[in-house]
Amino acid sequence: MTEKYILLKSNALVNAEIDNTNIEYKFTNLIFNETQLQKGNDSYFTIININKFKNLTDSAYLKTAKGILSVLEDKFQKNTLKWCFGKEHYQVTLITKVKFNEGNGNLTIYIDKDLVNFLLNYRELGTGYTPLNLSLTNQSKSFFTQRIYELLRLWSGEKKEIEYELEYLKSKLLLQDHKSYKQYKEFKRRVLAPAIKEINDKLNMKVKYEEIRVGRSVAKIKFILEDLEPRQYDFSKDKIIKEQISMEEVALDLAITNNDSVVLDSNESKNNQLHLLNRTKNKRSKDLLNNKIKNKKEELDEIEEFLKNAKVKISVSTINRLKKKYGEDLIKSGVSILCNRLKQEKITAPVKYLTGILENLKKNPNDSYNKESNNAKKLRFNNFEPREYDYEDLEKKLLGWHK
Repeated sequence: MTEKYILLKSNALVNAEIDNTNIEYKFTNLIFNETQLQKGNDSYFTIININKFKNLTDSAYLKTAKGILSVLEDKFQKNTLKWCFGKEHYQVTLITKVKFNEGNGNLTIYIDKDLVNFLLNYRELGTGYTPLNLSLTNQSKSFFTQRIYELLRLWSGEKKEIEYELEYLKSKLLLQDHKSYKQYKEFKRRVLAPAIKEINDKLNMKVKYEEIRVGRSVAKIKFILEDLEPRQYDFSKDKIIKEQISMEEVALDLAITNNDSVVLDSNESKNNQLHLLNRTKNKRSKDLLNNKIKNKKEELDEIEEFLKNAKVKISVSTINRLKKKYGEDLIKSGVSILCNRLKQEKITAPVKYLTGILENLKKNPNDSYNKESNNAKKLRFNNFEPREYDYEDLEKKLLGWHK
């Protein structure tokens, strides 16, 4: 796969248990990705040309229609995918039916409706998602590499150190009952060490690990990592990603709120969100949404530029998460204080430091932190007062709803 395909994988599915070989797991993620690209269908199917499967393998047999169909029919229609969400446990086969058209080489693959729901509606369900660049993961030569990478990528936007119980890690790799890997030294030699080496070599992530022992036995693995792969991608510049991610979904990521004509926030009910999204289908209404998204993006760019000038590395996803928790004004003040402090001292953990500043601003709004914030260099978007519009009234006028 030479194109850049980004799979926004529901975190519930990242934590799922699945019995796949290396190639089969690449097939699985291809099906997931194409389902997102095609936005699903009323009959829960996706259409994939057989050449996309062939491009994922060097096996002569799996480059034939017979070989690919043997995986889809004999393996994917029998093996189950298991995951949990809240108190609900799901167990479904990867696909329910497959049809092959020899004329055009297209495979019509039918998928369980619950699986489609988690692939497409991770925001509404509140599972969160992990962005996976399949052009990277498809370079892997091991199923274990792909799975460990996903489990690290799951948290890499928030943490630099991630701990997993050894037995939990084995369970996610379906090795908990394998006698061959009961001894840690064998698990390390045959699974862990090779996977970490391949992640470092191919997957745009730098990882080290430490063994945490209880007595003489290894109980946990602590991963120390630096994730160099973006967690947000430029949808406007990448044609394939732009087709995959709609503007409405970008709006959901940017959490447009307050008095906007289109409010896409986690506090809204699912029905309200769908109603609001349907309203944006009108071209003129959609222009309002696009302009609002542009403004939010420019605001984030300002923060990014300010941090960049101060030589601080904090991801956009982290800023968004902190913004949701502490509010826009505190984020602006906190970033100003952080960048000002960097001129005076060395800060090795900027996210932790910024969080501490925000907590102090939140708990003690009148203390020296706020005074320092007022004296700090303001971000450029603080230098003007925005115009105020009644977006709801404006939208009604544009749509001809005013009588």
